[in-house]
Amino acid sequence: MQNGANREKGALLESWHTNRHTSPELRLGIGEHQYLGAEAKEARYEFLNSVRKVAPAVLNDLRRLWQGYDTVPTSEIDAWARRYHLIHQGNVPAWVAGAAVATLEAWTRCPAWPADEFDLNGTIASGEILPNDIEFKWNPHIETRAAAIERFRRLDVRPGAGEQVVISLRTPEHFEWAVRFQALGESVKRIASQLGPDAVEERAHTIGAAVRRVLGLVQLDRRNHVGRPKNQN
Repeated sequence: MQNGANREKGALLESWHTNRHTSPELRLGIGEHQYLGAEAKEARYEFLNSVRKVAPAVLNDLRRLWQGYDTVPTSEIDAWARRYHLIHQGNVPAWVAGAAVATLEAWTRCPAWPADEFDLNGTIASGEILPNDIEFKWNPHIETRAAAIERFRRLDVRPGAGEQVVISLRTPEHFEWAVRFQALGESVKRIASQLGPDAVEERAHTIGAAVRRVLGLVQLDRRNHVGRPKNQN
């Protein structure tokens, strides 16, 4: 029964990914509801797809490492991710490192694999919280009881415990703005000014909010200093 359910979900995912850009809205999930955190996987997919489109230097840099080593050291992958501010809580997230390693392996195993494509097949983890994870847990050494109760309360989202309505973004370009800000080091004002000469400050405010939301969805630390990554030779 479980294998049948997995096959059905896999078919739905394949169909949905095939048609993901045919809708004016970008839906970060399948159906109407999903477990808390499940949108992280789709958001990460969209973020890395936007990296490919608007920040090709990121993949070019990874390709340079692949060409320079028989096996790229973990330290180099870590440094690569940090150059483009792909970090969370000070560390390189598993989904970023996993996508990098899978892509390096794809280039090695499959000479025809495109130089400008991440291998994202099965490499991006979901942040979903499953029902058996939703129970009250309190460690008095790290938080107050009131804080634990509030944290637990936020998990109980209707229509069912631990579920939420699938998130939709009316402007898929939010991911491209986030990549330009985070990986390319562009300011929100620069991004806003390139969209038109009028109402730049107002547009910058909107873009800034969109960037914060996307980075929150994929769980990356917001770049907090001005500057572009150094060019690689």
